[in-house]
Amino acid sequence: MTPSTDSQTHAELRHALVRELRERNYIQSEPVAEAMSRTPRHCFVPDASPEEAYTDTVIVTHFEGDQPVSSCSQPAIIGIMLDQLALEPGHRILEIGAGTGYNAALMAELVGPTGSVTTIDVDPVIVSEARERLAAAGYPSVRVILGDGGFGYDPHAPYDRIILTVGTRDIPLAWYRQLRRGGRMVAPLAGRHGAQVSAVLIRTNAGFQSAGLEPCGFISLRGSFGDQDSVTVIGPENRLRVIHGPETEFQPTRVAKWLQDRGTERTIQPELTSRQLQFGLAWWLEAHAPGLYRVRGEGEPVVRGRLPALRRLGAAAAETIGVVAPDGLCLFAPPQGSDASSDAPLVLKTFGPGKSAPDAVEQAMQQWRAAGSPIVDALTISAVPNRFMPDTLPEGLPVPGHFSTFYYAWTAGD
Repeated sequence: MTPSTDSQTHAELRHALVRELRERNYIQSEPVAEAMSRTPRHCFVPDASPEEAYTDTVIVTHFEGDQPVSSCSQPAIIGIMLDQLALEPGHRILEIGAGTGYNAALMAELVGPTGSVTTIDVDPVIVSEARERLAAAGYPSVRVILGDGGFGYDPHAPYDRIILTVGTRDIPLAWYRQLRRGGRMVAPLAGRHGAQVSAVLIRTNAGFQSAGLEPCGFISLRGSFGDQDSVTVIGPENRLRVIHGPETEFQPTRVAKWLQDRGTERTIQPELTSRQLQFGLAWWLEAHAPGLYRVRGEGEPVVRGRLPALRRLGAAAAETIGVVAPDGLCLFAPPQGSDASSDAPLVLKTFGPGKSAPDAVEQAMQQWRAAGSPIVDALTISAVPNRFMPDTLPEGLPVPGHFSTFYYAWTAGD
């Protein structure tokens, strides 16, 4: 579908972008390539120049304060996720997170006139803009619903496919109920350590089972099932925040006191890079170390180097991840003088009088390496209702409650 605003320049830039994505293997199927070649991304980001609209980059469209809350996703991850979704003509689709409407337009191209696309967003401004832009670009059949995506949209269920364009740490029961048996959901699942994976989740009688994972990064889901992590403020002038799960227990004043010290560096052997940590070991820690958390800081703790900067969030803001125990904590850090974005081997900084936290990390690292140091492509995720443990899976669902517990089954891969 080509609107009247589509010029030769737009078409040439669009085709060049698709060629680039195919050459880099971000698009692997012909239907997805054809859909991206036809769909006018510039119509969904009217404030961007033609060159910006057809560059492989995310375009943030809405903020709350200084925090982005909506965007037009990077074309590379769009291509990856549409391939993961495996759409066919006639499919019924539910999208959680309408954004600009561009992703919904691509899916409308893929499912054709016999299929249907419903996209839902909690923000009335985003919904209004998406409706206008979809209609103007030639996709009036896409339904754009104002509502809490955590509850799905029952009037048009069941769906053959559900896709999230927001990060989540929870899987509400509504998504399970509204997806047909054997249907496929593609969702950016967020780990407590901050990294996300775009997971292909197949609906089974007992929950969801993953069938492919890719690293990704998305704005978090808003609404009733938004970020389930707890945030505890510590340190002087509230410049340090610990982001943790509800089961992580610690005393903020004790942690703040420990972090006042310089800490002790432990060399990690064999060497561990930031990428191996974020897309490998950290997911292992997610399953094996209940004290896993993130520490985020700004201002003085970052500028003076008191907080190790595993990830830079700006000139004077950074975060890292670690494990806390009653007698101390440890943080992953780049070596002294190294930039957070470098591939320099990481070190482990320990704080506090005890060794429980670093010993737990060392043990988990040994297990991870014994399994072949797997990264996300060797990770499988089974999502079950939080009332069940992996060894007591039910024969069927639905059941009361929602899916908030993922357990991770690692394999060494081929």
